[in-house]
Amino acid sequence: MLRFFSRTSIVVLALSALALFPAVSRANVQGDWVLQLMGSGSNDKGFEHGAYQVDVFVGYFVTNNLQVNLSQGVAIASRPSSSAGVTQLSAFWNFPLNNQWDVYVGANVGLSYGTRMTGNGEFGPEAGVKFNINSTTYAFLDVQWDFSFQNSDFSEFLYSLGLGVKLN
Repeated sequence: MLRFFSRTSIVVLALSALALFPAVSRANVQGDWVLQLMGSGSNDKGFEHGAYQVDVFVGYFVTNNLQVNLSQGVAIASRPSSSAGVTQLSAFWNFPLNNQWDVYVGANVGLSYGTRMTGNGEFGPEAGVKFNINSTTYAFLDVQWDFSFQNSDFSEFLYSLGLGVKLN
């Protein structure tokens, strides 16, 4: 059934549905700093070759809902031997649903680079959900749809699962 809808239609519908949720509480406060850590990996069935990635993300709440962020990711692959990085700036609008759940939508712009590629500018929409474990710690799921400035045929979906902490 998804074959009949374009990716753009699905993203627009999802973002529209998020806008229907009322902001019930203000879990985030203007001036809050956050730190997020994400990691991922993959390997072949013999565990001989793999790829691993770590991302660090620092965010600041300009208002109770507007968050600006800087993230840095590093990836290493063993076959073929290579490394890569990505640096991104992003901005999110947070919709607190209640004391435990926040939903956010936003956009990012950044640069990918590495041993097997030249610098590639990228941009795209981003959305996610945060589950507040306690008053300072949360788990999150994030989805990005990135496009290339250099290649109009290139786009990719990126999924992240990680932990975050408030630094204030």
